[in-house]
Amino acid sequence: PSHDRFDEGDVILDGNPIPTSENEARHLRRRMGMVFQNFELFPHRTAIENVMIGPLTVLGIPKPQAQSSALKLSSCTF
Repeated sequence: PSHDRFDEGDVILDGNPIPTSENEARHLRRRMGMVFQNFELFPHRTAIENVMIGPLTVLGIPKPQAQSSALKLSSCTF
C-alpha cells in the first residue's frame, strides 16, 4: 500500500493512541471504518448498505444489527 508513515506526533482515537505495532493496529482496524464520498463505494448500493458491508463481511455481525448501527452512524454529526 501507499500509506505514509508518520515519524512524530500521535494519532489518537477515543482518547487512546493508535498502536504502532502492526498486529495491534490490525486488531484496532477491525473495529473502525471509513466511508469516502467520492470513491471506494459500491455505486449499486445505498450509503447505509455501503456502511454495513464492513461489519457484515469482516466482523460477521448479523444484518439487523449492522443496519441499526449504520443508521445510528448516519445521524451523527462531526
